[in-house]
Amino acid sequence: MRPGNPKYSHGTVRIYIVTMTICVALFYSFLSISSSYYQPDIGSEYDFTMLSDGMKMAICAVTLVLLFLIRFVNHYMLRRRQKEFAIQSVMGMEQRTIGNLFFAETFVMGMISIVIGIFLGVFCSQFITAMLLTSYGKAYELSWTLFPDTVLLTVCFFIISFIVVGMFNTRTIQKTRIIDMLAADRENDPELKRSRWIVIAAVLFDLFTIWMAVAGVQKVWFYYDSRFALPVKVMFWGNIILPASALLWSVWWLIRKKKYGFSKWILGLFICSALNACIAASVPALINQYYLVLGAGTINQYLLFVLVDLIFFICSLIYLASSFIVAWKEKSPEHRYKGENLFFFGQVTSKLNTTSKTMTLICATLVLAIFLFIAAPILTGWASGYLDIRSMYDVQIYSRYNDVYDEKDLPGDDYGIVTDYLADYGIQTDYDCTFNLYLPKKDDFHNRFKYDFPVVAISLSDYNTIREML
Repeated sequence: MRPGNPKYSHGTVRIYIVTMTICVALFYSFLSISSSYYQPDIGSEYDFTMLSDGMKMAICAVTLVLLFLIRFVNHYMLRRRQKEFAIQSVMGMEQRTIGNLFFAETFVMGMISIVIGIFLGVFCSQFITAMLLTSYGKAYELSWTLFPDTVLLTVCFFIISFIVVGMFNTRTIQKTRIIDMLAADRENDPELKRSRWIVIAAVLFDLFTIWMAVAGVQKVWFYYDSRFALPVKVMFWGNIILPASALLWSVWWLIRKKKYGFSKWILGLFICSALNACIAASVPALINQYYLVLGAGTINQYLLFVLVDLIFFICSLIYLASSFIVAWKEKSPEHRYKGENLFFFGQVTSKLNTTSKTMTLICATLVLAIFLFIAAPILTGWASGYLDIRSMYDVQIYSRYNDVYDEKDLPGDDYGIVTDYLADYGIQTDYDCTFNLYLPKKDDFHNRFKYDFPVVAISLSDYNTIREML
């Protein structure tokens, strides 16, 4: 017989299984798109590897959220059942044994969640495939397929997560005193203190601003022109000055930290993140408005900057709000002892440790979701109109010089064999054009920046022929 309230334990178990099942289902359904076995019938004219590679990056970001959620749910179960563990200890069971039993219990429930979640993930992946094929104008047929590599990755990821978190839980049970377990459901949370997570977030944000500043210098070096309009000039220089200001503020705070305090450092970075997000967001808008040619990947790069700035903005905002409440309680005795405010402040501050992290996670998840919802129609429109707008060929064969490092190795192929092949098999063609692209400056051949290859030119006669084909 196990002591404790059965309804209490069963409710906690249901919460754990449902939460973990949803995590597994979402992880599997999105990871299946990047599987090597996932080959939807969208036609050879689309390069699906671009989407699968992008999904892998998104899944890496979601994985970090899942790790925090797994830890949070395990901590919730552990806290809710501490009184039960205390009673078992009083009855003579060793805390090491209690920890091992709790680990085995959560591991078995985790395995059940993995099995159920994978099958639900197969179902969810059908919706993703249906939306994908619909956006590409293809017919959709229901098919139930388990991808071996996705199943293996999902099982390995969650098993390792359960083992690591379970080891921490076992150690926590062994180190906790019985009297503390008995009073766990009656004691308040500890007072809010400076979290190591906000310190890590601030340091990572400072490192990220270095990348932002370097990217801004690179854009000015390669693309700046004094004839640009004033908004474009502000954009160029703002993407250097504002990230550099965040770095200078951190250096200045390190010099005078005894005077300013930790909260003022976060406040300064909070203001810088808001300004950085605004100036980084202006890049995609001004590129479209002024037809700026800033190299491939520039829009994606600055959208990433905006996303990181917003996430740090949320983290620092919640931390500063929590710190403000605590400071107000400590420095305003006339408000603290008025009416029932003392009880109110005590309840609020006792929950800030856990609530701040939870609210930060929820807000960051919502920001990511909003970005995905904004990106979805844009990507769908890009994919749907690719052939009609961006390509005028039914057959296109080409070579490039990106991987050629010596001029004598440049490809000089004759594609006449393609025309002869089509003619031999009776395939009629309306237009046929073979053309070359040229570098305006010969020295540009040695410019090897990945996303900043020099602009190439086309002869006027070839250009007119292609326009006629279009």
